[in-house]
Amino acid sequence: MGAGADVIITNHSEFDNSFAKLNALATRNPGDPNPYVVGKQTVQRYLTVAEECGKAMLLAAKEQQH
Repeated sequence: MGAGADVIITNHSEFDNSFAKLNALATRNPGDPNPYVVGKQTVQRYLTVAEECGKAMLLAAKEQQH
């Protein structure tokens, strides 16, 4: 987050509504908002959830080993 990102682009287009965002980009007028810009706070929340999910997966994998 130190870079000040305000956009989330994923490789899961079915989850991040990319098809609608791409359509909005193709048809937007000058000055219209960019549909990919979600704001710095939203990016931070997204990254926090991703990190917490990763940690939970690691813990679950460790528990299955024991």
